[in-house]
Amino acid sequence: MLEWLEGWVIVDAIAGAIRITPYALLFLLGCLLTQGVLAANAAVTVGNAEAARQMLHGAFLDSMGIGWTLGIACGLVAIKAAFHLGQRGEARRRRS
Repeated sequence: MLEWLEGWVIVDAIAGAIRITPYALLFLLGCLLTQGVLAANAAVTVGNAEAARQMLHGAFLDSMGIGWTLGIACGLVAIKAAFHLGQRGEARRRRS
């Protein structure tokens, strides 16, 4: 009956990881994870060897790859900043 709640455990784990990771490390991890997803997609499309060769030669650093990479990384940092600001506002309300 509560099968739909199982997915929220994963979301909660991701949110917890975002909360405890420093901003700079979170940005770097976001960039690396996005490049990894791009490489995995290429591996499915063209094969492992060709995808590895493309990654080594910077094929995923074109305008689309940079856009996705920086967008995902900035989004993770923005989520962390919003959470941090929300906690600070909540602490102020408790003090008042």
